[in-house]
Amino acid sequence: MNRTTPRNSDHQSAEIGPVHPVGRPMALISLVAACFAASALVLLTQTEHVALLLCNLAIVSLLAFNFTAIYTPRTYLFSSGFWTALFFGFYFVLKSTEYFGEPENPWVVATLAYCSIFLVFFNASYLLSSRGQRPQASPERFTVKSSHRLAITCTVVFMASKVLNYLAVAAVVPGGYNQVELAQSTQNQGMAYIFRAFSIGQFALLMLMAFYFIHRRHGSYLLACIAVYLLDAAGSASRGGLIVLILSVFYLYDRYVKRISPLWLVAIAPVLIFIVSFFGYARSIEIGSVDVYLDAFRYFLDDSEMIWRLFMGRLDLLPTVSSAMLAHANGELQQLWGSSYVGIFTHFIPRNLWPSKPPLTAAYMTAAVLPGNFDAGVLVYPTMVLEGFLNFGYAGIALSGAFAGYLSHRYDRWMSSRRLGPTFFYLAFFTFPMGLIAEGIHSNFVAFSLYSVALLWILLELLYRTGALQRVSRRNCGHAKGRSLLRRAPLPPGSSERTS
Repeated sequence: MNRTTPRNSDHQSAEIGPVHPVGRPMALISLVAACFAASALVLLTQTEHVALLLCNLAIVSLLAFNFTAIYTPRTYLFSSGFWTALFFGFYFVLKSTEYFGEPENPWVVATLAYCSIFLVFFNASYLLSSRGQRPQASPERFTVKSSHRLAITCTVVFMASKVLNYLAVAAVVPGGYNQVELAQSTQNQGMAYIFRAFSIGQFALLMLMAFYFIHRRHGSYLLACIAVYLLDAAGSASRGGLIVLILSVFYLYDRYVKRISPLWLVAIAPVLIFIVSFFGYARSIEIGSVDVYLDAFRYFLDDSEMIWRLFMGRLDLLPTVSSAMLAHANGELQQLWGSSYVGIFTHFIPRNLWPSKPPLTAAYMTAAVLPGNFDAGVLVYPTMVLEGFLNFGYAGIALSGAFAGYLSHRYDRWMSSRRLGPTFFYLAFFTFPMGLIAEGIHSNFVAFSLYSVALLWILLELLYRTGALQRVSRRNCGHAKGRSLLRRAPLPPGSSERTS
């Protein structure tokens, strides 16, 4: 007997999450054929860069395979595959265009080839992880008991965290300062864990955002918090924070209000590029200075091409990773043989308590490739590709790609649920796996992700104790007795309910 699935059932994941890896052969063949045809035209005029073009073609084809074999156009937007495509598309494929017209760099070609190996195992691991499984989202672990208490508690936590963070920064970095000076004062000798604690306010904002877009309630609280967040992000030149907030709103609007066309993301791309370039330039001079911001704005008006040049300069992974490959070949970077992975378990120990603590993979690479940056306290990300290669060679690249693919599959399961809990956790780790692939496993990203889990637990415990949330029994998995505010989450216009 057929039974209609409730509107917000997790069994709709074939509609709103990743699909079974059944594949769409014709779409895949057409897309890959188009890539080959476009590249063939370029090859006719750029014969001296055949290897570079073929490596780029391999990356694009593997990203296209990820899209066509795993997702639908509807489920792809904001998925782990989407973020992976943005990462490799910008940092490697787009950046590699700067090498055309120059003598071919074999280490740039090698880096792109290693990225292709990573993506092969990334896709294979994702497909194997979902093979034979019915797409099903993670179950709900809590429901809302009092929406009013939820809104008030999240607002208080958010506002308090912003005030405390401002006071803490003013205490350790008085006066004008730039990004490097701020990082040196707040990220070293265990200080990072203290300042990271204030991100609990960010999680409170995400909870409030998720609840509002699902239920359209308490919008005034959300608007007040977003206004404060925007002022703080602009004042602190937090370009990443601004971009993530904008894309998070797009994600929630697309999911719970009305489906948006991907063309809207293309339309706002110039705004996002401007944010990256403008705040990146301003914070290198002085953070929060109105005069610096005005001078930077006038400078960009006089030389608008600088916006694109600064943006492309920010895409620094391909040149640094290829330089690290050369340093490894010259013996300047030694093989790690798994030692960096072991360092994950000792990363939480502050260096002032253990001065000889093994450095992060990023620190190890930066010290060898860009010693000036290292002395200034600026680290360059090594990527999981280089980290895997330094540990176990080609096998390390393959294992890293497989690990990232498996975690991406788990992440997409959160995305496939329309309930408050999974949506909140999805937003808490928004853009995954970009950070992991960029920084590697022995990195601040992994350490702070684990730290964030603890902060999420503290926030949820606070919401339980204030009567805002109530736990759901594991046996019920989202079917708690009594009336729950999370029973239904409306589908965007045009969505259809499925039957099973």
